[in-house]
Amino acid sequence: MARAGTTRTLTADRVTSALVDDGVRLVRGLGAGASTRTAGDASLMITGVPIPTLNGVLTVRPTATAADVGDLLDVVARHNLPHSILMRPGCRSELVRLAKQRGMVKDDPLPLMAVLLPSDRIRQASHHANLAI
Repeated sequence: MARAGTTRTLTADRVTSALVDDGVRLVRGLGAGASTRTAGDASLMITGVPIPTLNGVLTVRPTATAADVGDLLDVVARHNLPHSILMRPGCRSELVRLAKQRGMVKDDPLPLMAVLLPSDRIRQASHHANLAI
């Protein structure tokens, strides 16, 4: 457990894993049509919202394989929703080939950035008068 006012070092692996965890929490509140699944170093999130980045595969680690990503893409394709692959830098070129084979095109990069705030600042912000949960 970190002491108040201290933070742990952020790494790409920690941030990506946190994004997957957030996706799991998100789909819990979206009903039966939403789901998540993991295959190797790739993770799938289906929200049912017709926005590609909200339905698709995230390479959780650069070691994600084309087989795992392909299996997850097959799942989301059956839902007939716009979908995407969010690839971390350093992924194998076979993933780019897989995306092209499926008719996907490269879009502007979406940088995943994070900052860790001391927990006392987060706790203080949660008591804001205009915040409703």
